[in-house]
Amino acid sequence: MAAFARLSSDFSTTIIGQLSELLLSEQTTYDRKVLLAQVFANMKATITTAKQVFSLTGRLLECSTFNELLCPLLDATTIMAEATRYAIPEQG
Repeated sequence: MAAFARLSSDFSTTIIGQLSELLLSEQTTYDRKVLLAQVFANMKATITTAKQVFSLTGRLLECSTFNELLCPLLDATTIMAEATRYAIPEQG
């Protein structure tokens, strides 16, 4: 999944919904959530996709207390933000 998300912003847009469901689900193990969060670090993102990822991250930060998930999640979204900073007008 990460390999395709790195190559295609369209694929990244397509998988946001599925990633959201898995990351927010109580049935998904924390180990699996850590692996899924790492997809964000490699994602080729549009403005819309980046905003969706940041919104999802905000929700996860509010509802999760598992540090082994929060740290990789913040690392991955920081890497994504750095890679897409010129695509987001507010960071200009």
